[in-house]
Amino acid sequence: MLTRSRFPRVADRTADGFKAYENEDDATKDLAEFSLANAIYAALVEGHACEQSARCVHRVSVPSPPVP
Repeated sequence: MLTRSRFPRVADRTADGFKAYENEDDATKDLAEFSLANAIYAALVEGHACEQSARCVHRVSVPSPPVP
């Protein structure tokens, strides 16, 4: 169930309490950069894990040739 605020957004931004918790642009930029780097790293880790898993499955399903 969606609820609406009793006050418009303009009133929220001009309230005294809002200014106490307002983020600065530098912190928001740093957080965005960290979030992007974290998403790229997670994608690389997941890709590496999938590749390792595929190699393990291939080793189990394809027997190695006998050693003479």
